[in-house]
Amino acid sequence: MELNRWLPMILLIKLIELSRLLQSDLIVAKDGSSNFTTVNEAIASAPENNAKRFVIYVKKGIQRSYTYQEEEKRLNHHWRR
Repeated sequence: MELNRWLPMILLIKLIELSRLLQSDLIVAKDGSSNFTTVNEAIASAPENNAKRFVIYVKKGIQRSYTYQEEEKRLNHHWRR
């Protein structure tokens, strides 16, 4: 009976997560379940001088490395928890 109370909230959270994935151009996941496993790889593959919005979605996890790019790229970032 307790699950019935939490099920709508769990489904809503999963739908929000899915909508973020569908709106992304690239996805980063440490477990290898996506396009890239590191943020560096994803940023490096982002197009130069792109006129439209380009979204990199980073799945939950911890990356223990520095994010560094040799060439200059303009980035706007938004952090969500």
